[in-house]
Amino acid sequence: MTARLVTVEMFLSLDEPELEQDLRARAASALAINPSDIFAATVIRRSLDARKGRPIGWALVLEVEIGGPARGRSPRVAPARLAHEERVVVVGSGPAGTFAALRLAEAGANVTVVELGKAVQPRRHDLAKLVRRGALDPS
Repeated sequence: MTARLVTVEMFLSLDEPELEQDLRARAASALAINPSDIFAATVIRRSLDARKGRPIGWALVLEVEIGGPARGRSPRVAPARLAHEERVVVVGSGPAGTFAALRLAEAGANVTVVELGKAVQPRRHDLAKLVRRGALDPS
């Protein structure tokens, strides 16, 4: 079998163990191959999925090497480190602000996040008013 690298997405509930042999078995099942054909399975992304109406659990993306070590495997790049500690203010805690704050903190910055907006639930009410009645709260 020729060595190749594939990506597999899977969902684990919170009570399921994230053991390597279990991940290999599930990846093999998803790829319709024998688990012994998998050389390595590496979790490259893990995110908590807690969307409304769905069970809470982990959404995983695995990089699966089949038939031996895959050539052309993407190298893991270590996060950049700052030469000296910087103080950084991130304005806004939305997805972009949160991600920016995370990366800056990983690089060694002293990060402060400031947010002017309301908590999530009141924002949803304001958005519903805007969509239904065209009423915009300027604050």
